[in-house]
Amino acid sequence: MRPGPPRASTGSPFRWAALERGRRVRTAEHRGPAFRPVPAWAFWAAVLLLRFLSWPLFRVRVEGREHYPEPPYVAVFNHGSNLDTVVMAWSVKHACSFMAKRELMESPFLGAFLRFVGGISVRRGGGDQEAFDRALVQLAGGLPLFIAPEGTRKHAGDGTRRPHTGFVRLARRADCPVVPVAVAGTREALPPGAWLPRPGKLRLKVGRALRLPPLDAGQEQSEPLQEQADAVMREVYRLKAEMDGESR
Repeated sequence: MRPGPPRASTGSPFRWAALERGRRVRTAEHRGPAFRPVPAWAFWAAVLLLRFLSWPLFRVRVEGREHYPEPPYVAVFNHGSNLDTVVMAWSVKHACSFMAKRELMESPFLGAFLRFVGGISVRRGGGDQEAFDRALVQLAGGLPLFIAPEGTRKHAGDGTRRPHTGFVRLARRADCPVVPVAVAGTREALPPGAWLPRPGKLRLKVGRALRLPPLDAGQEQSEPLQEQADAVMREVYRLKAEMDGESR
C-alpha cells in the first residue's frame, strides 16, 4: 500500500497538493524551499559509474532489495566509512535524495555534482532546520531519502553512538515508512583517515519497512522521539549481526 500524503501539523507552514503520478509539492502557502526533482539520467549515470569503478575492487552482496517500498520513504543506515555510498549505489531502486555533510557539499566540483544528483547539505553538530525543511520537501515530492543518523564516521558504525532523531521527525511529518539498512565491510575496506581502499567484500541488507507508532501530543520534543530512533537503529544492527554471522 502506498503511503498517504504528509499530514501537516497545527501551525505547520507546509500545505501539500497532489499532482500527476502521485507527486506532491508545495502550494503557494509554503514559503520554504521548493521541491527539486532529481534528474533521473544523471542519478542513474552516477550510480552506474560508482558500480563500474567499484566492481574490480569489491565483491558486493545486497540482500532484501525487494523490501524497499514505493516512495517516499526514509532509508536509515549505519555509517562507518565513505564506502557506504558505494554499497548504496548497488542497492537503490529509485532515484533519491540523501543527506551529506556540509564540508562535502561546499567543495567546488563535488558539491555541485552531489546537489545535482539529489544531495542535501547538512550542518553537523546540531539541528539544521534548513536541511530538515529541504529533506521534508523532497519526501513530499515523492522521493526517498537516505540518511545516516549516527553522524560522523569517527564515532559511528559500531552501535555505541545514539542516533540523531531528525529522521524520526521527518518520517512522522511526511507520514512515510522508515527502512532499516545495514552495511558491513566498508569500515574494514576504508577506515576513517585512510585514502586508499583495500579490496574486499562489502555487504548490505535491507530490512522490512517500519511504520513508527503514534506519539501523544507534546511528545515530539521528548525522550519517546529518541526511543523510536534507538529502536530503528537496533533493527539496523540486528540486520548487521545477521550478516556478520552469515559471513563466518
